[in-house]
Amino acid sequence: MVAKVTWHALLLGVFGMAAFQHSSFAATVVVGPTSCSPSFVHFSSIQLAVNSVPTGSTVRVCPGTYNEQVHIVQPVTVTGITFNNSDEAVIAPPPGGLVVNASNTFGQAVAAQLWVDSVVGGPVNISNMVVDGTGNAVASCLPLVVGVLYQNSSGTLNEITARNQIANTCGQGILAEGGSALPTVTIQNSSVHDVDNSGIQIDTNAGTPQLTATVKGNTIINGGNAGIVFGHGSNGTVSGNVITAIDTGIAIGIGAVTGTVSGNTILNAPTGIKTTEDSVSISANKVVDSSVSGISVNTAVAAIKSNIVTDSNIGIEFNCVADPNVISNTITDALTGIDTVPVGLSVPNRYFGVGTLRTGC
Repeated sequence: MVAKVTWHALLLGVFGMAAFQHSSFAATVVVGPTSCSPSFVHFSSIQLAVNSVPTGSTVRVCPGTYNEQVHIVQPVTVTGITFNNSDEAVIAPPPGGLVVNASNTFGQAVAAQLWVDSVVGGPVNISNMVVDGTGNAVASCLPLVVGVLYQNSSGTLNEITARNQIANTCGQGILAEGGSALPTVTIQNSSVHDVDNSGIQIDTNAGTPQLTATVKGNTIINGGNAGIVFGHGSNGTVSGNVITAIDTGIAIGIGAVTGTVSGNTILNAPTGIKTTEDSVSISANKVVDSSVSGISVNTAVAAIKSNIVTDSNIGIEFNCVADPNVISNTITDALTGIDTVPVGLSVPNRYFGVGTLRTGC
């Protein structure tokens, strides 16, 4: 690696930036002051770095605030690094705020802070970066303000912070969408907080799943209307996340949605988990302190089992849908255990400290 860096540094000095840009060898470069990792080629902005390096290169970002909207169109790794007693590399809106630079799969205008756009030939991996929407200057809904947007591209987001995507109920922390490339995206070990639409959303306007997504080990606080949206055209695994939200902890949509929701902890969301999809199983989640319902069911066949609902108004709301696979859940300290259950439907669950075990419809 040292020889490769030295070669690139020499090439840059002798032949100029054009030769560096057209090299076929992957490189490692640095964004930030030259005192940070001084042996590498340096760039003043993240966008200039990702535009200049060959495919498969690594862009190391020094601590600091970078006021830009970043657009990535080739395989690359972007990672924040530690320097001078700091480990916070922040992408923030440019002076004057964000501008519309994309549209989502449903045709809505998007102002994306970090946009991974239809990348082919390899993944885009991003780690240890902060994307902060403070000062975005978007006063209306729409456009959507999105911290990190993966569109029809594969890769991993690891240890990302997405925060303050506030846009009059149109702010999303992380949005992953599929497409004809059938990408695979992993969103893990990240922090999303203070957004006003959704914390993490996987969604594609398609009649079959065009995105495979793993959403695991994330913490979503003040996650907008929904902490996690598991939406259209996606095959997902949503597990091990901790969520608070102003409406729904995990919202599972309908329409080419398949996968699992398991082992998540949802706190203080009016509705813990809401599902309308037959092909998504919900198991071993913990839902605490839901003022409306722990789990809201609008599916006749989905397996919903071994969940724990504690201190909720209603443990599980059936909405008069006869799903016989809502079984082996534990409901504790609720006013009503299971609500609006079709008459004659047998759904054995466990109850402790529940005022009314069951209401019918």
